[in-house]
Amino acid sequence: MNTTCLPLRAALGAALAAAALLALTGTALGHAEAVPTGTPKAGAAGTIIMHIGHGCEDAAGRTYDTDRIVVQLPAGFTNVTVPKHAGWVGTVAATGAGTRVQWKTTGAKLGKHTHGEFSIRMTYPSRKGSYGLPTVQYCANRSTAWIEKPVGGVEPDLPLPMITVR
Repeated sequence: MNTTCLPLRAALGAALAAAALLALTGTALGHAEAVPTGTPKAGAAGTIIMHIGHGCEDAAGRTYDTDRIVVQLPAGFTNVTVPKHAGWVGTVAATGAGTRVQWKTTGAKLGKHTHGEFSIRMTYPSRKGSYGLPTVQYCANRSTAWIEKPVGGVEPDLPLPMITVR
């Protein structure tokens, strides 16, 4: 047996396993996603990282740089703050539907092919359950609304970012 090929085989096997896992989980790396840092627990403090996968795309497939991101947290999320993010100004405002979090660029935009991460700190709702975080990404005079819910187990084109509070 040729032992010099074992590390290469192991690496290839790991890469194939990772690709299969991504395919099975339906992870859409180009979407807007809400990813908690740890397990969201009812009534506990936590942080959500909003992942923005790329700029806005028009019907012809052209993409544009992102200059503003808005996330609507439902009622029940409290003590909401946004840490400083270089090149962006974050604001938090109460609305009738909960809390609106917004980031606006102060210069350099999020490139059309660039992944961005924006943090939100908060206290999770006291009720367990799944919560949708409608997110709108703005690119000059265009926008992409990440607000679609799955139907029949099929992931939509513009899926609503979700958080499950336990």
